[in-house]
Amino acid sequence: MDYCIATWDPGHEGAVKEPHHNTYDIEFWGAEGLCTGFYCSALQAIIRMGEYMQEDMSTYRDLYARSKNYLETKLWNGQYFYQQTQWTGLRNLDPVTASRNSYGGSYSDEALAILKTEGPKYQYGTGCLSDGVLGEWMALVCGLPAPVTRRR
Repeated sequence: MDYCIATWDPGHEGAVKEPHHNTYDIEFWGAEGLCTGFYCSALQAIIRMGEYMQEDMSTYRDLYARSKNYLETKLWNGQYFYQQTQWTGLRNLDPVTASRNSYGGSYSDEALAILKTEGPKYQYGTGCLSDGVLGEWMALVCGLPAPVTRRR
């Protein structure tokens, strides 16, 4: 969990913002419901495990509250979770350098022009991703309460 926090949420905002690989075999740039939902549920699970071990979980509780709030207020548009595409102001490399170094592929002149106005390749942005609620489903399957409660 600490690796996840340090790598994808170094600012402890409660959202997975740094470029993160996912089951679509691409990197998402910026916070979105799929991975942030898994993150929120994982924080809830680690809190439960830590409490069982009688360890201080205050840092994780605070981060869980931030994550839950981020999902409910910043990634929920009233109908579905969406992505806040972000490729600047991150700790990670910019998409063009990152693609050359590790993520594969490159940016053509046309793709560079699109990057400047729309963001990195393959992002879903304000669209609806059907997997956006899998983190919540995983929490429920594991016997934890649903992390996100505000829906309508």
